[in-house]
Amino acid sequence: MSTKQKTQAEIVKDWKAKGVIGGKRWNTANDPIVRKCEICWPLNGMEAKIDEPFVHPVTGEKYDHPPAHDGCRCCLTPIMDMDLVSKQFWDILNKD
Repeated sequence: MSTKQKTQAEIVKDWKAKGVIGGKRWNTANDPIVRKCEICWPLNGMEAKIDEPFVHPVTGEKYDHPPAHDGCRCCLTPIMDMDLVSKQFWDILNKD
């Protein structure tokens, strides 16, 4: 299955399994259509911990990941946790 075919939920699950992703960022299509969207535009650029939902700043509605509505074109990007990356790096270097 290619990344394009995976759902956002599957992608987040894969990120968690990697052990170095500590957060996620909500990204919109950033075009005139989405700028009129009362759901997605306020979430644009918002960051959340990998296991926590995004909380809409106006409505308080919680979203684990896109899509937030029918026709939603938003996606997530991972945020690496450098402490986790460093730990994995040192674990690799210190293997016998």
